[in-house]
Amino acid sequence: MRAVPPRTQRWTGFILAVLVAVHAAQLGLGDGDSVAILTRLGALRPDRVVDEGEVWRVATGPWLHGGLLHLGLNGVALVQLGGLVERIHGPRRMWMAYVACGLVGGLGTMTFFYGQAVTGVGASGAILGLAGLVLGNTWYGERGLQQRLRRNLGETLTMSVLVTFALGALTQAAWPVVDNGAHLFGFGAGLALATVWRGPSKRPQSLTGVWAAAAVPMIAALMAARDGGVALTTLDRDLGAWQAERAREQGGWLGAMSGMAAVDRLVAAGQRADAEVLVHELAEKVEDPLEVSVLASALIASHGDDAPGLLRVAERWVALSPDDAVAHNLLAWRLLMGPDRSQDPRAVALVKRALSLLPLDADPGLRGTMLDTYGLGLARTGRQADAVAALREALDLVRAAGLDEEAEVAERYEAVLAGDIP
Repeated sequence: MRAVPPRTQRWTGFILAVLVAVHAAQLGLGDGDSVAILTRLGALRPDRVVDEGEVWRVATGPWLHGGLLHLGLNGVALVQLGGLVERIHGPRRMWMAYVACGLVGGLGTMTFFYGQAVTGVGASGAILGLAGLVLGNTWYGERGLQQRLRRNLGETLTMSVLVTFALGALTQAAWPVVDNGAHLFGFGAGLALATVWRGPSKRPQSLTGVWAAAAVPMIAALMAARDGGVALTTLDRDLGAWQAERAREQGGWLGAMSGMAAVDRLVAAGQRADAEVLVHELAEKVEDPLEVSVLASALIASHGDDAPGLLRVAERWVALSPDDAVAHNLLAWRLLMGPDRSQDPRAVALVKRALSLLPLDADPGLRGTMLDTYGLGLARTGRQADAVAALREALDLVRAAGLDEEAEVAERYEAVLAGDIP
């Protein structure tokens, strides 16, 4: 009997076609690799499985991919390994192994990320399972099969698997995009199958296992179509809470910047108070004034002058860099924009200090924005004549610098000139 009988690769082609069709559906809905679309279509979310009982996500996650590159890499590996398994064990066993290892890989994701709001997608757990099956046959398969595989594969497949696991381990801390749990569990499932399927089947293969393997993803897909959208109602809240927890664990500069995603999610979910608390906590853990300034800029870019926690970030910046004019002006502006009018005199003192810290050759536009803050503070504290003079100069400087704030400064100047307090 031949060790590796020639067989067709029809199931490998079928699986690849399904993966491509599913990804086309993702793209058809918009940003195909967005968390919202992946969640809607059935991405494995351990938090949803634990909290909401959406167990079907374990079966649907392996059929989705996070982008064309992700799909392409897995597609190439599937064609190579799936075709090899079909030639060794036949198309029916290959299909059953693929589905079974994908499910076990999903359990690996659940084990590694139990209860967390991660988004698990990709066929790599199933594909690593096929690799485990082939390697298992290389190590403890029938003698003729062992010899053929060792002669044809050598150490190539072993090295590929080792590199996959090494990359996953190396990226886990800095860039955790590799699902090591799915890889490890899927590979282990393939090795386990190799202890049972030690060589090609010697009898006609039953269709029972094939239909059972087909029923699992089909039923899961139907449940995803029915219930997948429920998760979108709490998507921002769930992801925001999880990202906030990760940011707190990281701390320092990395925690502060990764926490920005959590802030965005929490604000979108209507949980501004939680976002503010998070920003306060993260700002306290940053020790470099330059890093605090970047954090402040990121907050303003995402949420404007009323960004959650911006006041505390500005205070932290001033504390770390007491001679920074921009830090003083930001804190003054945030105080003036807040609801507590008792802070207005403090704001005036802060921006006055900021202006005194500016060098003589400072950018005119920067001086103009600070004079704008100063003029508003003077108006709020009853010094209208001084406020008009400051705002007039601010308008001239901002206009000469061609800044976008010209219209806003002009409106404030006209209001104060008319006796109205902005």
